Amino acid sequence: MSEKPDQPRDYLLGVLLPESVKGRIAEIAKHEARSLSLTGYLLILKGLDGYEKDHELRSPRNLPLKRSSK
Repeated sequence: MSEKPDQPRDYLLGVLLPESVKGRIAEIAKHEARSLSLTGYLLILKGLDGYEKDHELRSPRNLPLKRSSK
């Protein structure tokens, strides 16, 4: 990871998630014996590192993103 996980975190980012995604993050947090907040932060860092490899959010390697048809 390019960022250090132990550096001070002083910015709050609100993200709306489906309950299923929050549940998956909670399961990872429990498995890793970490807080939900730290687990979310570490997953974001991991995702940023993946993004830096190809600068593409919609690549098959990353999460499939679908635009809502509202």
